[in-house]
Amino acid sequence: YLIIYEFMHMKYEVPALVKSVLVPTLLLVWAVIAFLVEGRNWLNNRANAHNDIRIEQAVTEGTHQ
Repeated sequence: YLIIYEFMHMKYEVPALVKSVLVPTLLLVWAVIAFLVEGRNWLNNRANAHNDIRIEQAVTEGTHQ
């Protein structure tokens, strides 16, 4: 916010122009954070599913003996 506000001289512009620049920037930052969180959750769920498959295979192999 401060970078856009100061270096792009937004404090001297019309409020509608300021909003048209800041809102998409904030949405972009929010989207990056959301994708990172979603990716971390997907990775954790994938690892847990892989561990569950190994446990099921070990249990079924043990009962066939």
